Amino acid sequence: MNMDTAFDSKANAPISPHVSSSSTAVFAHDAQPLLHKIDIRILPILAWLYLLLLMDRVNIGNAKILGLEASLNMKDGDYGITISLLLLAQILFMVPANLTMRKISPSLWLGGLCVCWGKDAEGLITLGTGFVKTFAGLCVCRFFLGMIEGAYHSGFLYFMSMYYKRYELQRRFNIVFCGAILAGAISGLFAYACAQLDGRAGLEGWRWIFIVEGLITIASGISTIFVLPDWPNDGNFLQGEEKILLDNRLNEDVQEAKMDRFDAAALKLILSDWKIYCSSIMFFFSANSGYSLVFFLPTVLRGLGWTANRAQVMTIPVYVTAMVVTLITAWISDGIQHRFSFVLIGVAFGIIGYSILLVPGLPYNIQYMAIYFSAAGFYVAQPLLLIWATNNWAGHYKRAVATALITGLGNCGGFISSNVYREEDAPRYQLGFGFTLAGVVVIGIAGVVFFFGLRAENRKRSRGSRLHLLDLPEHDRDNLGDAHPDFRFSY
Repeated sequence: MNMDTAFDSKANAPISPHVSSSSTAVFAHDAQPLLHKIDIRILPILAWLYLLLLMDRVNIGNAKILGLEASLNMKDGDYGITISLLLLAQILFMVPANLTMRKISPSLWLGGLCVCWGKDAEGLITLGTGFVKTFAGLCVCRFFLGMIEGAYHSGFLYFMSMYYKRYELQRRFNIVFCGAILAGAISGLFAYACAQLDGRAGLEGWRWIFIVEGLITIASGISTIFVLPDWPNDGNFLQGEEKILLDNRLNEDVQEAKMDRFDAAALKLILSDWKIYCSSIMFFFSANSGYSLVFFLPTVLRGLGWTANRAQVMTIPVYVTAMVVTLITAWISDGIQHRFSFVLIGVAFGIIGYSILLVPGLPYNIQYMAIYFSAAGFYVAQPLLLIWATNNWAGHYKRAVATALITGLGNCGGFISSNVYREEDAPRYQLGFGFTLAGVVVIGIAGVVFFFGLRAENRKRSRGSRLHLLDLPEHDRDNLGDAHPDFRFSY
């Protein structure tokens, strides 16, 4: 069976066959300077902010092994509570935040969030965490941090999807996502440096992590307000002809599939979309894997016999390797316009890694190798899952709400990781690794369902089985989103 047959390339076409190949070629040729301009202006800013966001999130894992729990007189299970509170706030505020962002300029919204997580919420929340005296104070800081992070996490992906066509988005998202990977590497090195400040100004080393990161985040947020572009048709970032070209390219990608009104009919279409729930299942278990790495990797490495500072440093090559793998898979995935098989590659890496970690008594170098597989599996699969899902939604409000829903529902996986990675199981975490392994298998199964479901729907549309929707009143027909018969799903 050849590649075209296996992936049903005609059904996988990203646009309706009504668009001529010559017009597509012209758009592609003319768009290169435009894409370069957008890339240079947007990607470095978003990647830097994402790096800061993840550093501010994972710094609690580094602070934990530098004495956070002892300083605040925390009991067993308290660390998991702080993680759960952050995740709860993320889940509650993702959808309202994206709907709000639709009405506000992205530069003010995303930059303001960064200032908040640097000043009132995340920068003073992160900054303020360095001065908390009690466990209750830490809980308050982590909850408000989760509010701001949830708004940013779902917002920046929605923002990117308004500038790029579907098969231009994966590699660019992964460049931004590398900020998250670098955060894992840099946070360990950063924590090591901050540990050397232990005792300065009468503060423990773990407090300096939050203080310095908070100050950096505040400054970055203020700068973002002035340099990040707004929506494509707003502001002076793009000139008149560039705006027209970008609008034509995006319309070519989705055809008549629009959702520019958020009314009862639109909400019904969104909430009845099986794709949201299937992708949420995949993201749920992917998030469980990711949070287990983010919050517990330093502790696992310390359990291999290394000192706290050595464990921080040994996280760096794990994240650097994961970054290289995720960039390679993104470029290939966009190049051949295919997602499904690469998700399965990430699943395979995860199964190998967590299976090895479950085996007792293995030499530390074998366990360390298994962590590489586990990290590579997560950092390959999760960005692909997000973009695969986003590729299959059309319309402003569909993308805004659906993106927030899957990231919100998916982040519930973090609740599991904070409870199955129990203190009494450290550093082997047999229960945690076992649950995460089972979750990786579920990702693979749900991915197969997603793939065949999308392919079946494309075939129905190619046979004309959805043409009856064109008989709807114009008011309803123009707000169908990806339910429009001309839209083709990608996989």
